[in-house]
Amino acid sequence: MLSHRFLYFKDTDDGRLMVFKPTVELTCNSATRLRGILKRVKRVVRKQRLKSAIEAAELRVAVPDVPHEYLRDVIADITELIESIERLSLTPKEVEEALRITSRERIKWTKAGRLPRGEQRSFMKGQEIFYQCYSPSGIAELAMRPETISEWRRSDNVDCL
Repeated sequence: MLSHRFLYFKDTDDGRLMVFKPTVELTCNSATRLRGILKRVKRVVRKQRLKSAIEAAELRVAVPDVPHEYLRDVIADITELIESIERLSLTPKEVEEALRITSRERIKWTKAGRLPRGEQRSFMKGQEIFYQCYSPSGIAELAMRPETISEWRRSDNVDCL
């Protein structure tokens, strides 16, 4: 059977489904990142002329009777996309959402070197404005260990006294 670490197949009354369900490691616990990933995968599936729908936190794709080679190509396209997403740095908004921290905490902890930095991006708004992005693997690790964030908050409160 064809599969991938984010994909599985499911038989239903309406036929066969291929279900794409991103893990916490991929989404970094960010709903914004999850929505973006699901939309990008849906775009890939739509190019292959397959019907799909986003339900809850997964993408369900109706799989017609097609040769395994066709499905292999679809899975390869999805895999290629996922590998590029895994390397994509997180924006400040996604980090705040994933770690459930405020923008002040993010800025303070970035300056202190606590948050794992990624690349620096920029945009034009009259002048070029730069902002820090973050390592997806480092943020995913922190998202799975909320006690680290709590410890940082306690330590910051002690420093303020």
